[in-house]
Amino acid sequence: MNPGRRTSALAALALFACGAAMPASAAQWALLVGVGDYPGTAWDLDGPRHDVASLRRELVENLGYPAARVNVLVDADATRANILDALGRLATAAAPDDFALVYLSGHGTSAHDPNRPVALAHNTGAFVPVDYEANGSPQRKLDTLLVGSRDLRPIFTSMDKKGIHGLVLIDSCYSRNTSRSLHAATPPAYRSIDSGLRPRSLGVVANSGDEYPYSRLMTMTASSAKEVALDLNDPTRTLDGKPHGAFTDAVLRTLRELPNADANGDAVVTNREFFASVKLRMAVAHIPHSPQMLPSPGIDHRDLAGQAAFAASSTRPARPAPLPAARLRVHVEGALPLVMEAIDQTNALAFARNSPDLVVRRGQGAFHILTPYGDAVASLPTERAAASALRQQPWIRELVWRLGQASGGLGVRISLRGETFEEGEELEVIATPSDRTHLLVLDIAPSGALRVLHPAHEGELRPASVQSPITFRVQVTPPFGMDYVVAFVFPRAPSFYNARLLTDAEIAPRTALHRQLVEAFTATSKNAVALAKITTVPTTLRRQQD
Repeated sequence: MNPGRRTSALAALALFACGAAMPASAAQWALLVGVGDYPGTAWDLDGPRHDVASLRRELVENLGYPAARVNVLVDADATRANILDALGRLATAAAPDDFALVYLSGHGTSAHDPNRPVALAHNTGAFVPVDYEANGSPQRKLDTLLVGSRDLRPIFTSMDKKGIHGLVLIDSCYSRNTSRSLHAATPPAYRSIDSGLRPRSLGVVANSGDEYPYSRLMTMTASSAKEVALDLNDPTRTLDGKPHGAFTDAVLRTLRELPNADANGDAVVTNREFFASVKLRMAVAHIPHSPQMLPSPGIDHRDLAGQAAFAASSTRPARPAPLPAARLRVHVEGALPLVMEAIDQTNALAFARNSPDLVVRRGQGAFHILTPYGDAVASLPTERAAASALRQQPWIRELVWRLGQASGGLGVRISLRGETFEEGEELEVIATPSDRTHLLVLDIAPSGALRVLHPAHEGELRPASVQSPITFRVQVTPPFGMDYVVAFVFPRAPSFYNARLLTDAEIAPRTALHRQLVEAFTATSKNAVALAKITTVPTTLRRQQD
């Protein structure tokens, strides 16, 4: 890019939480649903039952939710009727100004499924309960799904009108990510199904012009409308060594170290701060799908994102945050002597056969550095370029980790229109500073090169205006893989913030300016206030995947 398991099955419901400030007497309620054992199918998931158990433990032991008000439905108990009955009882029992958490973990489906689109409107999805009739008629299949617009929206609307605040967390899929399965090393576990439904007129209609329908309910989902969601079954990659959904694992990690998500130091973690921490943790772990938050900032008229996450009035003492691995473990497939030499000569890399952090292999006319799930971190034309890019991964990983730990009071937001971009596509980046500060926006390329997006000319070296959006348009070019767009704000211009930044379109690794920038960013992480991960793919690959 040069300058110049699972989308929630209900993402279109848009259920975001916490309206006005929670009164001290407000009660906390929760319904936690997990389905991993689907009898008579090959769809079983290991994560959901552990997702529910671990989340319940965090709610009761650390956030003060009364155990009697945390209802759990797992596997055989999570039938369509039981889920709807439990939701109805929650809506009746909770009083105005109470807080309700609804969590769904399991398979999801929607009209975006590229294999067999379901007969659902484009702006709704469906959660798959344990008694879904996979072998029934098309109508029966539809009847046994838990459809967002048909089954859940009426209940959530009644809760919203009653004055109940809430957060809905959904860890399930709609469909595949267009960049998935590029060179998958092993078949990963997703939370999507082949529903067997064909696009037919089956009576499920949703108004495509619907505004966000709730004023007190908020939603956080595992992925966007065209992405699957990943299960993490490797015990070395989850918080507690048990299988979890990748999104849920990030939620649990954020809850475990909740004060670290308090970006402005006011002792309250807002929905906005909580979600930002979850998204960063997924980026650090190289999770290929992108969590979503609804309502989006442009239509969040009641500032639900600014309310206390999980209705927690203040943060509790932090548990120590784990440091990133001292070395990145790399598995090399085939005879790649330059790559082997790069690992041998770099203290931050180590050889690994089992549970690697990265996999390197040659295929389809390029050399690929992959995550353990088969997603391209970098795809380079030569082995020498791949070896060079591999050397850069440790500091990139450390920088992204430090961004997740940053808690400085300075502020800036990054907005991107999408998560996956193909060759030649124009990417729009919008950065909005919250203070009159010196703004630096960089793209960290898969090769480790730094590309300065702002400032682009000498006039932009002056302090940025407060709350004034700054827009960059960037065209996607090779190398492809995972880019990170990082925004830094400085109250005073650092020594490197001068015309030197404007001389090169790309600041190559091992140059003096590159070293100075990386050292400054890792040493002063409080100035690093925003990060967005994007995936870039060649046009031919995107068309094959679509």
